[in-house]
Amino acid sequence: MSSKLRMVMYALAGVCGGVVLVLSCDSGPGPANAQSDAGGGGACGTCVVEGPIAVQGTVAVQGPVTVQDPIRTKTPDADVDQLQRGVTVPSRFSAKQLLEGPFVLTDAHTQSAETFVFHVIPVGGNCVGFNSLGSGDAKVLALVHTATSTSGTAVANPIHGARLPVKSGEVLCVVSSDSNGAAAVYWAGFVPY
Repeated sequence: MSSKLRMVMYALAGVCGGVVLVLSCDSGPGPANAQSDAGGGGACGTCVVEGPIAVQGTVAVQGPVTVQDPIRTKTPDADVDQLQRGVTVPSRFSAKQLLEGPFVLTDAHTQSAETFVFHVIPVGGNCVGFNSLGSGDAKVLALVHTATSTSGTAVANPIHGARLPVKSGEVLCVVSSDSNGAAAVYWAGFVPY
């Protein structure tokens, strides 16, 4: 290996869960550094990025950039590590606390002829019963039910692909219109990054 060839490696901490970027530069004569010493001819000739990269702030690139593999973006709603889902059986008088925010409710459905009300309350509060909705700190997010049409067939009214936010400092709850509490409601969503 020639004495003119120098390898410089930089490790930068990324913003997405400790992602590390390793950048190696094959420089010409003179020192290569992070600022690319413009006067000393030490700018990188060929630079290679190995592994995932996360960039925060502005990046300036001079010269052509070639991407070998397709660039993929991972969003929290498509990240299985961020998925939260469950099934619960609340009653009219006993609401169920599901989880604390931040959270985004995307889907909910039931197979019963009941109405389920998803609502949020402040952390430390109590989920409210069906008759108490609209009073106090409870804020209604969504209604999910399966109704019976005039012809006697069941008509589902699920939620699919919604983006109903539960903010940090809030708790997601669900309550049923049925006093027996015998029917289940299924729900799903994701924790935002």
